[in-house]
Amino acid sequence: MMAALGAVFQHYVTFPGFGDVPRGIEAISSGPGGVGFLLLIALGGYLETGKFKQQEGKEPGDFGDPLGLVEKNVGQYDTEWRNREINNGRFAMFAAIGIIAAENETGLDAVEQVFGL
Repeated sequence: MMAALGAVFQHYVTFPGFGDVPRGIEAISSGPGGVGFLLLIALGGYLETGKFKQQEGKEPGDFGDPLGLVEKNVGQYDTEWRNREINNGRFAMFAAIGIIAAENETGLDAVEQVFGL
């Protein structure tokens, strides 16, 4: 889900020091873009081993509400919400793969593919 969102986000936002980095999947081929990619991998590794670490006594994937965004008894870890999350994750994976494949063929990033901007 974050990959699909990031594909749109990168079209509009450029972090300081990354102004000359190409957009989309070509970003990793530049020096600063490669460093930014490594920083994202390091951040993901930190979160996976810290904040989002699997807790004893919970089912795999049950992280509750780690950011504290949902009120009690709304969207808790039940079958309905698990199925929604699985389906949303599957859709997001297909979206990310589609964005990458289309960008590889056309050279246009996610927003340019849809709106021609």
